[in-house]
Amino acid sequence: MKFSSLRYLVSQGIKNMWNNRVMGLASFCVLMVSLLLIGFSVLFIANINSLINIIETKNEMVIYIKEEVNEEDAKKMQASLEKLDNISEIKFVSKEEALDILYNGMKNYQSLYEELENDYDFLPFSYNIKIKDVSKITETVEAIQKID
Repeated sequence: MKFSSLRYLVSQGIKNMWNNRVMGLASFCVLMVSLLLIGFSVLFIANINSLINIIETKNEMVIYIKEEVNEEDAKKMQASLEKLDNISEIKFVSKEEALDILYNGMKNYQSLYEELENDYDFLPFSYNIKIKDVSKITETVEAIQKID
């Protein structure tokens, strides 16, 4: 290719870009918006997947014991829970511990909890359990509900 042909092509390209600058700007803007939309979509999907993975790792469940059950019977339930396959960790929470959790979780209302310090019978006994496989949580809940 000769230098004069190259110079002609470059000059015609610049001339046409100047004559059609509105269409050039419009195509640039369309391309920019398209790339931004794709980028935001990818980031949104990545964040949703990350959030779902975080939720799956926090596979905890709280089992509340009926009020009429005493502490001894509530603690005996742990043996039945340990027999279930899908439970990896079991922790018994007494009424006193439940009050401490409530107290520490709501620091702004400490004056209210100071009055409840000796009267915490309204709190139930409970178990905090961790589930191994989240996909089998329905079967695990059904098995827990069958425990007497």
